Amino acid sequence: MQLNNLGEDARKPLQEALGYLNFSSGAADPTFLKNLNDLFSLVARQNNRTEPAWQALGILLQESLAQL
Repeated sequence: MQLNNLGEDARKPLQEALGYLNFSSGAADPTFLKNLNDLFSLVARQNNRTEPAWQALGILLQESLAQL
């Protein structure tokens, strides 16, 4: 799943979630959890692939890290 397929609604939460994963010390962060939830919801609604939504989100995070 490509970032472009999700639209502009996904860009900010995706950037923030990847930033948290990249720079976090591991402390709980409600903003990160909200962003992850929002991204999961977007992926679940637009997932046209055979894998479950949680796997599609993992793939999106990996692919987007390289793009961003």
